[in-house]
This record gives sequence, structure tokens and C-alpha cells, in this order.
Amino acid sequence: MSLVHEKLYRSDLNNIDFGEYVNELAHMLLRNYKIKPDAISLELDTESVLLPIDLAVPCGLMLNELITNILKYAFGEGKDGEIFISLHIIDKKTIELRVQDNGMGIPDDFDIDKTETLDFKIVKIIGNKQLRGTVECRKLQPGTEVIIRFRNPKNE
Repeated sequence: MSLVHEKLYRSDLNNIDFGEYVNELAHMLLRNYKIKPDAISLELDTESVLLPIDLAVPCGLMLNELITNILKYAFGEGKDGEIFISLHIIDKKTIELRVQDNGMGIPDDFDIDKTETLDFKIVKIIGNKQLRGTVECRKLQPGTEVIIRFRNPKNE
């Protein structure tokens, strides 16, 4: 949340460059979890996406939840890993945020619509209700990918 406030302070108070925010949040979380630079690599593919505060705050909370979940659970003790995050305007009406890791992955029978875990419940509620978007969670070999698509406020 402090990053959102900092961004607002340095911006026009209406919009936050969420691509820049993604970069800062991801690096800050890696530092806060004391991740060794050579243990988990972070790859970012983000473009400048201006979000109004009413979308930036919930989107930031959701991203924080996803990255934190990866750092806590995706990689076993002492295992190296990779995190990939992308943020793009897909078309005039849609923004896509993609968070992926190559960690242990989710169970084969995982269903984000029926999950009991708080982290994925938070992501699902924010993505569907506050962003009025969709949340998709896929098992990769190896790892997990979460794709959130939500409305582009510039074209409403």
C-alpha cells in the first residue's frame, strides 16, 4: 500500500503507471523476503498502463497476494526458480495481468472457483468483483500461471 501512496504522491493523483508499479512491487517483495539474487530470477514484460486509484489499489493487492504466495510456497527450501509477470493492454477494452512461476505447481484437481485457500479466494474476489474481470489459474509443467483480464478504464 505504501507503494501506491508513493506513486500517487509522484503522479497526477488520478492515475498510477501500473507497469512501473509491478516492477517496483515485485523487486520490493523479493528484497523483503530476503531472496538471494541468484536463487529466484524475475522476468518482467510490462507496458505503461495507467490505472485510476480505484483500480490500482485492488490490482496491487491482488498482485501482492500472488507474488507473496509464490515466494512462500512455490519453491522448496533452497530451490532455485523463476517468476514471470506480464502486463499488457490486449485490446481497447481489456488489460491482462499474467503471473507465472516454475515452482511446485498446484494440485491436478485444483479449481480456483472451489478453493478454500485464502490467497486464491482474495485473488478471485478482487479479480471478479472489484476489477469486474476474469481470473484463470492453470497448472504448468512445472509451475502455475494466473491470468487476470479486466476492463480498460480508458475505454469505458
